[in-house]
Amino acid sequence: MIEVKELNFKYKTGDYVLKNINLKINEGEIVSIIGKNGSGKSSLARLISGITNPSSGTIFVDEIDTKNRKDFIELRKKIGIVFQNPENQIIFNNVHDDIIFALNNLQVENKEERINEALKLVRHGRI
Repeated sequence: MIEVKELNFKYKTGDYVLKNINLKINEGEIVSIIGKNGSGKSSLARLISGITNPSSGTIFVDEIDTKNRKDFIELRKKIGIVFQNPENQIIFNNVHDDIIFALNNLQVENKEERINEALKLVRHGRI
């Protein structure tokens, strides 16, 4: 479950992109976030995944507070993010290398097999 409470996020310029957001996504639910460019969709994804901290408010992923850095590895096991544009990847310049890096850190076996299976599911609309 993902729970967002009283979330506010502002850019370094001081402009708020997200104000007073409350959201609850239960296990098994599929949710789409849509909006214009600059409306905060990517910022919300970064906040939920723990890449960015909110200006105020809380975000929990299966009761893990995304601001709590001591639980970051546990959070990584529950949620991840793949960016639309390769130049926006977290560490490497392509999705595959970012995923391999994450799987290596989690000591996952059969990395290539797992990536290929996930790609098949996405291609066939099963995720």
